[in-house]
Amino acid sequence: MVEGALALNAMIKLDRKQTSFIKVFLFFFLMALLLLAINIGVKSFFFSEFTEKSAITNAPAKIKERQAFLNDYLANLPRQIEAIATSKPFQAYLYNPQTHVKPFQDLLDTLMIFEPDVMQIRYLSAQGQELLKVDRPRIGADFDWVPPAQLQNKSGRAYVKQALRETSPRTIFSNIELNQEEGEIERPFKPTIRVMRPVFEGQHVRGVLVINYFVSDLLEDLVQAPFYEMALFDGQGQVIKHSNARYDWSAYRTESLEIDEWVEAAGEQVIERLDLPLPSPLYLGLSLNRQNLKAMHANELKEYSVISMVTLLLALFVSAVVSGVIARNQRARDHLLAQLKVAEQVSDMASWEHNHVTGAFSGNALFYKRFGFGKTRRPSFEGYVQALSPSSREHYETDYREALRLCRPVTHVVEVPASSTAGERYFQERYDHLVNRDGQLVSTFGVLVDVTERYQQQAMIQNIIDAQESLILRLDGRRITYANEAFKAFFGGEAKTTPLKDLSDLEARFEPEAGLFTVPENDDDGEWLPLLEQSHGDTVVKMVSQAGVSHYFALQFHSIATGLGVLTMTDITERYLAQQQLMTQANQDALTGAYNRHFFDSFLRGKLENWLSAHCLYGLIVFDIDFFKRINDTYGHGIGDQVLKGMVRVIQDNTRRNDYLIRWGGEEFVLFVETERLDVVSKVAENIREAVAQTDFPSVGQVTLSGGGALLVPGVALEATIEKADQNLYQAKSGGRNQIVVS
Repeated sequence: MVEGALALNAMIKLDRKQTSFIKVFLFFFLMALLLLAINIGVKSFFFSEFTEKSAITNAPAKIKERQAFLNDYLANLPRQIEAIATSKPFQAYLYNPQTHVKPFQDLLDTLMIFEPDVMQIRYLSAQGQELLKVDRPRIGADFDWVPPAQLQNKSGRAYVKQALRETSPRTIFSNIELNQEEGEIERPFKPTIRVMRPVFEGQHVRGVLVINYFVSDLLEDLVQAPFYEMALFDGQGQVIKHSNARYDWSAYRTESLEIDEWVEAAGEQVIERLDLPLPSPLYLGLSLNRQNLKAMHANELKEYSVISMVTLLLALFVSAVVSGVIARNQRARDHLLAQLKVAEQVSDMASWEHNHVTGAFSGNALFYKRFGFGKTRRPSFEGYVQALSPSSREHYETDYREALRLCRPVTHVVEVPASSTAGERYFQERYDHLVNRDGQLVSTFGVLVDVTERYQQQAMIQNIIDAQESLILRLDGRRITYANEAFKAFFGGEAKTTPLKDLSDLEARFEPEAGLFTVPENDDDGEWLPLLEQSHGDTVVKMVSQAGVSHYFALQFHSIATGLGVLTMTDITERYLAQQQLMTQANQDALTGAYNRHFFDSFLRGKLENWLSAHCLYGLIVFDIDFFKRINDTYGHGIGDQVLKGMVRVIQDNTRRNDYLIRWGGEEFVLFVETERLDVVSKVAENIREAVAQTDFPSVGQVTLSGGGALLVPGVALEATIEKADQNLYQAKSGGRNQIVVS
């Protein structure tokens, strides 16, 4: 930027003097040579001594950074083993291993799929015997369940003894070491750390959950730094990991490593103990890597020269050229029931009539017989009501008067108490009213049908259904005709009142959330219900209880007859959240919260290819933070990590719900934009670039990024379009950074 300002100032002065273009160009060329010579001389004179002193001074800070790096890694490990230990499948397995081993194995399979750095998961008895073990040979390889005949007793291993000495169910770590089987070290070496979780029964240890993690990549990252040689020592002074692989795992090698000579030859060095939650201490040593310092010096000079020249050319170019955002329908309810005809000729029906003009009350022969009316006991409305059981009598007269006032029909079930000749009986009664031409009430007719057997069967079935923990509805078309007690308790309402009357009332309770079932638009007939019969419980919805607590339910529908069916909603909240947590851990970058490459390969790639096969387009932008390496070298990786997190927040604040941001690697990010227009891709990228440039990052200040954009089109391979966007990014970098190139 200093070169650009000087060049622009010189150009203005030359222009005022009305000098020719050739003289202006020669002036800038000579100034560029002078600036380059000054820069190179200053860099050559000060770089070496200043960098070496700074590197030794910054060594303790580098050790602290790596200690924080290890502590962050270790802090994340207990989440998986705690999720397993508290899961329903594992608790069920502890209760009955023979019956519930398969769901527990399915849970461990899920973890192995989503966590490629897990080497082994085991459950050992309190005697150290392996009971279950799943294993993979290397990072990302396929895994297999170890046959029971090959399971071993590990009671003599130090990590098992360590876990069995615990007095509470907490997560502990083993030392970082090489994986051993039968007392022998595997070749090639498989560095590992074990996370252990004792399982208690009362005050006694019942068993131990153990997860082995591969840590070879972790250790490689730990000892890599451009200015230093690094060595990780155990408590006995043996090298665990060294930036020169020749010295790795010195306690396990037979060849001479001359560790003492290396320590002596390392010259000025810093060795400090790491504060980590491991059984034995670890020490990290740093010494200067002078060969790398020289190479970096040369690269710095070359890069600085190129930047100076590009800045000058850009200033010349600027001086010569000028440039500048849902509806639903609802069906009508079912018609009212048709008016029943009073028919004395139906032999199984008892009937009665209440004449409101004369006050007379009469009935047919079957009515007299069933309610004890005859010559000695004259029929009356009051006598009929008194013949009912107390539970039916309690509301009968009140309901009857209300029906008369509103002149509406009533259908209900009444109970008649047991007598000396018969047990208690239940009758379905329906009465309706007759009015004259003037609208005056004349009489009421009632019909009773004996439904004792059916009522008792329904009561027994209802008691069974009410005892279920699942939410159960009986449906007649879209009308809810019955809801069990669990359903009423979840949504509230009186015990004998169904809180929701229609299927649309239930559908309105489905909370929108990504990945969950939503009712298709314009589905007013409940056509989605039959699809649940083939879903095998895979259709999941989210609903909020009367207490305001969110629950996840698996839906299943069983058709009974045409238009009739039973909808079952099983609460799977704990299992669903555990699975979502595992998927989130697998698909999100742990540092920034953006999606990772695993998410792209396992999900987004297929979605984009399906999108393209339907002849739809999609936007693509590759971003890279300018001079990020300089930020890390100047301020340390901790500040660099904060810049990465802040950068992701800014990008996500300027994207939409259906855009996908992926951390492609290091400081490079890929943004997939839902659009079919290249100008929209350019506008989105430019908005993000400006937002980043206007953000003040802690400790660093202003940071810029460059971007390359392209459009995914049908018939062109996904990789080819990504490569095209990457080439545009390179053009933006070469053109001076802090810019967007889209084509």
